[in-house]
Amino acid sequence: MMEIEQELREVLSKDAVIVTPKDHNYKQAIKRWSVTAEKEAPLVVFPACTSDISHTVRLTTEYDLDLAVTGGSHSTSGQSSTSTGVSLNLSLMKEVLIDTGTKTITAQGGATWADVDAAAAKHGLVTVGGTVNRTGIGGLTLGGGYGYLSGKYGLAVDNLVAAEVVLADGKVAWASKKENPGLFWAVRGAGAGFGVVSEFVFRGYEHRGEVWGGMMAFERSEIEGVVGFANKLMKREDLKGVVTMMVGFTTPPPIGRSCVVAVLFYDGEEEKAREFFGPLKELGPLMDRTGMMPYPQMNALHNPTTPDGDRRTMKGATFTYPLDWKFVDGMYAEYVRHTEEIPDANKTLVLFEFIHNGKIMEVPLNAMAFANRGEWGNVVIVSGWTESKWDERCRAWTREMARRVEMEAGGEKKGDGVGVYVNYDGEFALTVRCSEFRLREACERMLDC
Repeated sequence: MMEIEQELREVLSKDAVIVTPKDHNYKQAIKRWSVTAEKEAPLVVFPACTSDISHTVRLTTEYDLDLAVTGGSHSTSGQSSTSTGVSLNLSLMKEVLIDTGTKTITAQGGATWADVDAAAAKHGLVTVGGTVNRTGIGGLTLGGGYGYLSGKYGLAVDNLVAAEVVLADGKVAWASKKENPGLFWAVRGAGAGFGVVSEFVFRGYEHRGEVWGGMMAFERSEIEGVVGFANKLMKREDLKGVVTMMVGFTTPPPIGRSCVVAVLFYDGEEEKAREFFGPLKELGPLMDRTGMMPYPQMNALHNPTTPDGDRRTMKGATFTYPLDWKFVDGMYAEYVRHTEEIPDANKTLVLFEFIHNGKIMEVPLNAMAFANRGEWGNVVIVSGWTESKWDERCRAWTREMARRVEMEAGGEKKGDGVGVYVNYDGEFALTVRCSEFRLREACERMLDC
């Protein structure tokens, strides 16, 4: 490892940073959102520009070393960390530029959605981004990217106009519908396997700046009413692109005990939002933290329930509409049992997402590598705990809950979509199954370049 370190120090820019285990800032350099995803990399590189990424990728390839790339460090799978090779941390590259003429947002690969939201808001623009704004733009976009605005504008990856990609040999290529279209097809859904994306160009949309939203919490006895309301929402054709809702359960810090939660989003006037969500208010929520707020603030709502420094695992599944409230009640009972047996796991979160899929499904399934378009909703199960002695039990519980969703609420999924959201599940092989021939085609095109 000494040889590649020396070569990197000779070619990287003066603003790049190299960290090794002997350095005082090493622990911070390998820190991840989930402690269980941290690995002791022999070498950590913080590039300051695309050229730094190019040199690092080229030399890592030449030395035949493992390369792990991280942006927001928000993965739980450990794929963005390495214990044997080079950790490429893009967090120094966070610049976001706005072109008000073309309404495009250009962001470096290490930016988070908080960076993008803040920069865009200054110019009256929004784009589709993550619902946890500390997440890096890279992983979320390349894996699809569902957000509160997906009902109106599609996925984050649908709004990717172009990308600057550093390939395995260190060469830099721009990918768009006109330039290297095969590469552009591949990175949109399978991008992590085709190179390091150093820059993203997103489509922006004019926006008044504020939305109505927030979180309500309920007793378990109100599950039928909350789930029933969410099911009715999905039938409202007039609200496509306006309303998004998430239903699940966790232990919100303000309450301190398990309860049913509803995350609400309305892209419109406060009076209309309160009127629409009035039936939920009538159920008598334990907590009501809803109101008008800037769009960037809406994307920060989950931050308190997903803090850094815990041990975490995450699994995803999909369910078909309408969702049976009795099934959700059974899941809730299992959640309560789990957290009573392991109080340390009370930071666990389960959410069923109710997002109108019409705009998402306007994009043909073979338009890009992303393969999760269909008439179903995503479920995310994020387990959080602090003591390593619970690792196996918490992981097993999370897998079992995802399996139950697929077996009991998955229903019949029509169409060719795989019904697996890679950003929640991480099973890459499943997500490309239905796109295998197009993926091969993209690889062939890249080899011909």
